[in-house]
Amino acid sequence: IASVDATTVAALGAAGVGGSSFASSWASLALPAPKDAHSIHYANNLWVLGMDGGKLSTSTDGVTWSDAYQLPITTETRNVFYFNGNWFVTMRYGEILKSSTAASGSWSQVFDANLESFQWATDGSSTIKIGLDGSRQATSSDSGATWSLVNNFSQMGGGTKAIAIAYGHGLWMSSGSTGNIIWTSPTGNAGSWTSP
Repeated sequence: IASVDATTVAALGAAGVGGSSFASSWASLALPAPKDAHSIHYANNLWVLGMDGGKLSTSTDGVTWSDAYQLPITTETRNVFYFNGNWFVTMRYGEILKSSTAASGSWSQVFDANLESFQWATDGSSTIKIGLDGSRQATSSDSGATWSLVNNFSQMGGGTKAIAIAYGHGLWMSSGSTGNIIWTSPTGNAGSWTSP
């Protein structure tokens, strides 16, 4: 969990979550650049923070952060995540970047959906899905090595945004921006989505 604005990132302190002590357990930490932060992820002993303007910053302890560095794409970073040995960044308009280290200069673009991107999810084995505008998804079934653009949410209607997507207990779930809000699928494939 992280709370961010243009200059700070909030990290959960030792007091834990719950009760009246919840608010006092957060600490404000200075970021390396005055940019709005949109995504933060911890994996492989590294924190990675995604910000406006295609900027990233990293930290090994969550307190001291590297100078912000520029990604090859300069729009806002929507998601930062780590999966099966690689870091991924999704940008606002559906570009997907990949790096094995998250270091400056190590990122390469592996896909461009040319659609506004939202949340990501994985089934925990090899499939990654990223919700997109227009009822679509960017999907990879080989741990992010190759990607395809699919219209998995055609039942939602063409104007719907697949804002949130998640996987758990053998079921894919997605929430749309219009019409029926929650859709489920056992496979995540086109034509398999139903709304309760």
